[in-house]
Amino acid sequence: MSQSTMSKFIDTQINFIARDPALKSAKPYGLRYTPPDGQRRENYKTLKQELRVQDARSLKPHIRTQGFCLANIPSTLQYDEFFQQEKIESVYIKELQSSLRTFFGSQHARVIDYRVSVPL
Repeated sequence: MSQSTMSKFIDTQINFIARDPALKSAKPYGLRYTPPDGQRRENYKTLKQELRVQDARSLKPHIRTQGFCLANIPSTLQYDEFFQQEKIESVYIKELQSSLRTFFGSQHARVIDYRVSVPL
C-alpha cells in the first residue's frame, strides 16, 4: 500500500489499569504462568479506552524535543527472518547497535531487551 493511500489515523483500543485503592499499597502484577491454588493471576482490573492513533512519520519527532524519534534502520534480514529469534540475535541486533552508535555518535550501544512478535 502506498503512503498516499494509507490512512493518517487508525482507531483502536488501549487498556489501562483501573484505579484501585488497593494498588496504593501494592504494586500491580500479572503472572505469565498458572499460579498455585488460591493465588490470583493478576491483582488489577483493566479499562478499555478508545483511541485514535496518528501516523507519526509525517510529524518527524526529534529525540531532543519529543524524547523519541522514528528511524529507518536498514537490515540484511528478509521480512520472514524477523520472526526467527536466532536471526535477530545473530544479525539484526548487531545492525541495530551499529545504527544506534552512528545516530548518537557514540562508541558503544547495547540492546538489552527486545520482543519477537509472531504474526497472527
